[in-house]
Amino acid sequence: TLTAIVFVAGWAALDWITLGDPLRHLGWLTASIAIFLVCGFDLAGITTPRKSDPEQLLIHIRCKRLGAIFSERTLGTITLQRERCKGCGICRDICPLGVFGELDHDYKTTFRDRDACFSCGACVKQCPESALTLSAR
Repeated sequence: TLTAIVFVAGWAALDWITLGDPLRHLGWLTASIAIFLVCGFDLAGITTPRKSDPEQLLIHIRCKRLGAIFSERTLGTITLQRERCKGCGICRDICPLGVFGELDHDYKTTFRDRDACFSCGACVKQCPESALTLSAR
């Protein structure tokens, strides 16, 4: 998105300097923004446990300090307090990744794929029993 803004602003500035009208190519500017947004829209880093393209690029160039900027997996860890869980299933319904599994023999929720969780906190906010907590890593 930042690249699109810089590109379009540069193009508009160039049109303003050379032609005196920054919106001379408004249709092309709009199309450029749309193309940048479509090509740059990447859910890989937030919908699956695999690394997003920016994360892979940073790892490839051995720049690990900036990796946390592109990763939402650094938000924390979801913890289940089994004694509070009533097995209502709201956490399973609200989780965008399906991290929670079926109820166990005690009618308590279980984790199906804990590694897929990127700690968005939706389950924590929706749990009526406060059985889920988000703790910082």
